[in-house]
Amino acid sequence: MSIPYFNAKTKCYPDGSTSTVVFDSPTFRSPDWSLAESLRTAIHNFSFEDFGNRHFRKLYHQSKEISKLVKIDTRIMSDNFILSVKRNLFPTKKKSLNTVPRSDSLKRAKDRIFDYILCNEFDYFFTGTIDPKKFDSQDPKAILKYIQNWLKNLVRRNNLKYVFVSERHKSGRIHFHGLIKGDNLNLVDSGTKLYKGVKKPVKDYTAIKKGLNTADGRIVYNLSNWKFGFTTCINLVGDPMNTAFYVTKYITKDCKKIFGKFFWHSRGLKKPEIRYENIDYDSIQAKEYFNEHTGHFKYVFRRGDDNRRIEQEKEKSLKQRSILEKAKQLLYDVVNDLVVNRNTGEVLEYVTFLE
Repeated sequence: MSIPYFNAKTKCYPDGSTSTVVFDSPTFRSPDWSLAESLRTAIHNFSFEDFGNRHFRKLYHQSKEISKLVKIDTRIMSDNFILSVKRNLFPTKKKSLNTVPRSDSLKRAKDRIFDYILCNEFDYFFTGTIDPKKFDSQDPKAILKYIQNWLKNLVRRNNLKYVFVSERHKSGRIHFHGLIKGDNLNLVDSGTKLYKGVKKPVKDYTAIKKGLNTADGRIVYNLSNWKFGFTTCINLVGDPMNTAFYVTKYITKDCKKIFGKFFWHSRGLKKPEIRYENIDYDSIQAKEYFNEHTGHFKYVFRRGDDNRRIEQEKEKSLKQRSILEKAKQLLYDVVNDLVVNRNTGEVLEYVTFLE
């Protein structure tokens, strides 16, 4: 069986936007193929000696059916089975809570945040601080368990969806920025509003003194059940792309993985549809980059409106080509912007003929 490699990978977002990376040689391997091979290896190597626990004994008895499914389509297999096999084939290493990031992992983290923000709806931009009087706000181990339990409770009780980025203040204290969405969140009006061009939220009377229209301000809320310090929640407005840029700005090459990861996110968030294909590299009109490991590549991002316009132009072009072929069959000649009937000599404008 040959490995299906492709030279282009395209992420398709719900609003019609696309993000494409095209290499000058086949680089991307279909993840379905990779996973199928891993599962086949696991199934064929199943034995009671190697996998003695009850969970894998159950999987062993299902191996014949699963083996057939793997050959057909890995997507119809049990997610729990896939996860179990991957964990046993590729055990994860213990992560340090303070690690210096590699540039490539930093890039992947930013890409994933973009994907989650562009594929999911969030309501508020969240900022949460840690009160040094309650916790050691500079030690990740001192607060990790409490933050995790708080998130789990809100996911269970309020159907919370979130993307959080942890950051250290100049003082060394840890705080969080991110996006949230949930049911019946305990939001309390802080009495302040955020205005465009003003860095910090201000009260109405301060806004009036500065000549601002209070109707233009966005209300700043506090999340009352955050028991670790101070919070703000502000309604999201505008382009999600700008929101994604704003969130990822907190991830820099100087930052560390405070909790062993760049960001936290809730389970079940939607991801972009990924399309693998082979594209003529030279036909792509975009800036060329070079990576010492993968070679030359080009990156193209198109907004949904641009893609829709391009598709309409393609449809129009195909329609015109079809009409021109039909014109030849009907004994018409096309000369510049004129269409001439060979038999009668009737002359029509090209646009009129298309109509």
